[in-house]
Amino acid sequence: MKKVLLSLLLGLLIFSGCKKDDDDPSPSFDGMTIKCANVSSSNIKFDWDATTDQTVTFDAKLSDIAPLDATITIAEDASSTAISGTHFTLASPTLTIAKGATSVSSSITILADGLNPEETKTIVLDLSSDKIKVGAPAQITIAIEKNKKPVISFDGMTIKFANISSSSIKFDWDATTDQTVTFDAELSDIAPLDGTITIAENASSTAVSGTHFTLESPTLTIAKGTNSVNSSITILANGLNPEETKIIVLDLNSDQITIGAPAQITITIEKDKKPEPVNSITQIKCTPTADWGAYSCIKRFQLKDIDNESTADGYDEIDFTSMSATVIPGELVDFTVTLGSCESTPPQDDLILAVWVDWNGDGDLSDDGEKVFRETISQGDGTFVKTFTVPNTATAGTFVLRVAEWFKATGGLVDGCGKMDSGEAEDYAIIIN
Repeated sequence: MKKVLLSLLLGLLIFSGCKKDDDDPSPSFDGMTIKCANVSSSNIKFDWDATTDQTVTFDAKLSDIAPLDATITIAEDASSTAISGTHFTLASPTLTIAKGATSVSSSITILADGLNPEETKTIVLDLSSDKIKVGAPAQITIAIEKNKKPVISFDGMTIKFANISSSSIKFDWDATTDQTVTFDAELSDIAPLDGTITIAENASSTAVSGTHFTLESPTLTIAKGTNSVNSSITILANGLNPEETKIIVLDLNSDQITIGAPAQITITIEKDKKPEPVNSITQIKCTPTADWGAYSCIKRFQLKDIDNESTADGYDEIDFTSMSATVIPGELVDFTVTLGSCESTPPQDDLILAVWVDWNGDGDLSDDGEKVFRETISQGDGTFVKTFTVPNTATAGTFVLRVAEWFKATGGLVDGCGKMDSGEAEDYAIIIN
């Protein structure tokens, strides 16, 4: 009986202990509240041209230690004028306060490109939770704005030409190499933005673009942060004729910048007078002579504009340097000589036909290259077409050409001088341009 009672008593005690555990309260957030705290900034202001985003940090803070994990949701309030994704982004729309903690941190990224200059928006975000009562303040409020774009202009600034490398260009009469004039377009202050200048011919300009000169560019840009720009004008050597003068007058124009003085580039360009050919005829130092001249003579000589028929013999009064022909360096020149007797009987012997030109005008015909033709003419009667070449090194001027013929068997002229046996010499003028 005692054993039965003892077992009943022990069972009662165990039953009573389990019932006590069942009556313990469950953990809860009763009496706790949550609010936003430590917002790093409630006002964000961007420069008008800002491109770098800014970050605002904040805490969601519990009034006591969390007895278990708790979730908080962040959502846009209806009064918010800022739009998520356009003006800002949340690090996360949900936050978790871990069991045993009192707060959780998060952030909001404010987007620099979301606002236009002079625009203002307000971010209003509500906190909510299924488990915790939301206290005051129950919202995050951040004002965001962007500054007004400043008015940037060239007000009060002027621009002019400066540092022109030359205002006068003079070419030799036969120049073929172009020349370059450089210049600066200079601003009176540092450019607050890029400024454009156009260059155009003034109505008073006698020089023509493309014929007498070319511009490196008809438009110039003074870059932001600088106060000048360099450019150039190419003066064309072939644009002018000898003794010709032209004036280049160029105007500066700009829709942005006031043009100051001087407002123009003025460059005088000219070409020298072509020199008169140097006549070297008076410098010839020898006069050839002839025996029996009437037996063999030059009856006609032709070379370009020269066409001369003569009946004289020897060298007395046979100066035809009033007759001239123009040639150029390197030219292959044709000439025609008609030979025969100045009497009734034509020559039956071989002749020597020779031509010299005093290329350097020193009065002799003995220099290298001055004997331009020499050939044996069989029986020396008839018309003969021959050639000689003007040296590439020949310079401008008027020079003596001497043509001579004589009997081959009896000797003759050396370097255009001396005595001929039955022959004749004639002098003409050769002009080199």
